[in-house]
Amino acid sequence: MGILNFDICALIILTILAVSIVSRKMYLGRSNRLFVILLISIAVSTITDLLAGMFGPVFKIRSDNTAIRALIDYVYFVARNISPLIYILYVISYTGVWHIYVRNRQKFIAILIPCIFSLIFILSNPLTGLIFYFDEKQNYCRGSGSVIIYLIAISYIIASSVIMIRFRRLLTRDKFLALMSQLPVSLITVFLQLLIPGLFVEMFGSAIVVLIISTILQRGEEILDPLSGVQSYNASLDALKKSFNTGRSFRVIYISIINSGNLRTYLGMDRFNIMLKDVGTRITRTCNIYRLKSDVYYLQNGTFAIITGELDMEVVSTAAASIVDGLNRPFELQHFKIEPECKSCVVRCPEDIDDYEGIVNFERTLKQAFDRDKPSVLLSEVINSDDFKLKSEIDDVIASAIEHRNFQMYYQPIYSAKRMKFVSAEALIRLIDDKYGFVSPGLFIPAAEASGAIHQIGDYVLDAVCRFMAGQDLKKMGLECVEINLSVAQCVESDLVSKILDTLDKYDIDVSRVNFEITETAADFDPTMVDRNVNRLSQKGIKFSLDDYGTGYSNIKRVTALPIDLVKLDKSFVDEMDDPQMWIVIKNTVNMLHEMKKDILVEGVEEEKTLNRFLNLGCEYIQGYYFSRPLPEKEFIKFMLEHNG
Repeated sequence: MGILNFDICALIILTILAVSIVSRKMYLGRSNRLFVILLISIAVSTITDLLAGMFGPVFKIRSDNTAIRALIDYVYFVARNISPLIYILYVISYTGVWHIYVRNRQKFIAILIPCIFSLIFILSNPLTGLIFYFDEKQNYCRGSGSVIIYLIAISYIIASSVIMIRFRRLLTRDKFLALMSQLPVSLITVFLQLLIPGLFVEMFGSAIVVLIISTILQRGEEILDPLSGVQSYNASLDALKKSFNTGRSFRVIYISIINSGNLRTYLGMDRFNIMLKDVGTRITRTCNIYRLKSDVYYLQNGTFAIITGELDMEVVSTAAASIVDGLNRPFELQHFKIEPECKSCVVRCPEDIDDYEGIVNFERTLKQAFDRDKPSVLLSEVINSDDFKLKSEIDDVIASAIEHRNFQMYYQPIYSAKRMKFVSAEALIRLIDDKYGFVSPGLFIPAAEASGAIHQIGDYVLDAVCRFMAGQDLKKMGLECVEINLSVAQCVESDLVSKILDTLDKYDIDVSRVNFEITETAADFDPTMVDRNVNRLSQKGIKFSLDDYGTGYSNIKRVTALPIDLVKLDKSFVDEMDDPQMWIVIKNTVNMLHEMKKDILVEGVEEEKTLNRFLNLGCEYIQGYYFSRPLPEKEFIKFMLEHNG
């Protein structure tokens, strides 16, 4: 009975792996499914090997149980024969060269032929007895032909190793060694099994191999996204890299929940995650309906990717449109009504994007490809438009602007109601690119904040404004101060205070001449660092304004805690002032801020009617197109001299 312990240990290992796979849902994707089939075939081989070995030590050998013993052996040999084929298919799939071997009919047949021959050989054993037979005493005996079965299995193992060596560059060192472990372990255990037929060590070796593979290759944190239930972002990167490196033609359908941020806030994280799982399930179901033979991945931030080898664009685009149409239908989740806004973009590879770096960069600006009026688009439809090119190249445009100083400073005058003249201005940066011309701040500022270039842009603005002020007769213009915007990223810079003070000192600018604008977002981003920077600068005599007040959740406590002298009402107040209910909110907001001893600046004033209504409320400052658009330096100087003279 001791010689059966290897099979018992193998069965324990396989059972633990099976439970792990089911609990972690590690059966998504072709490679995972093949690994599950491999595990099942080895488990069947192990169970039948164990049962066969128990006849004699546990069960008596009798003539009436010969048939069941023969059936067990046939099942063993069939399962054992299939395992090497499944293993080589798993290797082909995992290395990302599936399209090379499976779509080439000759190569695919060449892979199948040894297994088919072996199966025929096994099934013909009742007639030939070449693989196994029972002697006169009903003892089990291996036939001379059993060596052929082992040779075929070894040929598959060697072929798998050759494929892994050929495509070594597609695997990391640990994954390559894990897959290659099949060769030495199998050769050793097969040799021992042939040398000592009753040892039953062969299946233990196979169990060790799948344990190594599961530990190193089938890591759940790399493959499965726990929130959505589909494959992870890292798994998508691995799949894309392998696809490009092997020259595969494929399609990627990107599905993005445009309003995911709002849904997350509305539902809360727990319900939002439940919704993601539902979305992942619905996407997978639709892919199966259209037989895309695809893998679904979650890229975070409400975006899914479907990588498919289906090259028929009519099928792919129809599937994409169907997925979006299904997801955009309102539904209920735990008594919450959900109305997703989803869009899709289909990318042809390599026709639209022909390398790994290109598609990763594209994913970063994916939302720029979506059409406002169309739920589904093909990248080929928009890829040549100047708008898409600019959005795709915005990081390079910003880098070039920083290097070649393609920025210009504009100034928008600010009117003082009490003194009835223009006493200050807001400094606004503009980007003029050699290729694309004027680039909207609404495009390049968020991109610069995302890339970190906003720090360099902020330094440029501070220096440019101080240099401008130092070179002008501010008293003659009537310009008392200039308002400079500080981004969220700048507000938490550890050297912000010294940077500002050094620049002011460099151009001999009095601290009363500048006023820095911060947003509510900045005030809440890192309260400790923002408080420290703002308070230290305030102690030096520098004043602050709260910009874009009312655009979101307004934290009154933050307004009162920071040394803010001026609150700028966002243009949304102006746009909605004709709404009676909104006008009540506006009046109460103005009264509240005045009681807090804050001055008020109204942005976006374009009509005299609007001007008069806010002046009647007692608002101290007005800014907007009614007086002037933002002006370049020379035009701004001319405007101030003309209107304040």
